[in-house]
Amino acid sequence: LRVVAVEPDERNLKLLMRNCEINAWMDIEVLPVAVGDQAGLQPIYGGGTAASLVQGWAGAGTARQLVAVDTLDSLLGERLAGQRVLVLMDVEGFELQALKGAHRLLRMNPAPDWIVEVCINEHQPTGRAVNPHLEETFAVFHDCGYEAQLFTDPDSRISAADVSSWAQGELIP
Repeated sequence: LRVVAVEPDERNLKLLMRNCEINAWMDIEVLPVAVGDQAGLQPIYGGGTAASLVQGWAGAGTARQLVAVDTLDSLLGERLAGQRVLVLMDVEGFELQALKGAHRLLRMNPAPDWIVEVCINEHQPTGRAVNPHLEETFAVFHDCGYEAQLFTDPDSRISAADVSSWAQGELIP
């Protein structure tokens, strides 16, 4: 089993590495960067489990730190090609940008399994009732041939029509 962890927040990074040490997981690859649609530097707001590249996410104030950002394709390259891959993505509102930097990963064979936390109407910055990138985020997966489901209901299938209604504030699960 190969594990690659990506974590830009200094506090979270220290906790991650301490947890790995306590559990003797010394063969884990830890990359201290954020993921997005291009390489560069960007402020991350807030801290801990709510740290986000989206200003105002989950009510985070103006406290920020500058972090390195890279794409998943650049970080992982072809190293996982041909392997079964599980991607667990919790990027606090930055899902679309992270996916835009994962073209090769999204199209790998075999196709990776993805668990992605996408907030519909929770934790949005002030003035936003619904995630403004909701439809486009799901479209990335649908366009690559993936099916989406609710984590709480493995038998569910999320259609483009479902996502569209949620984006309009209707029938939010």
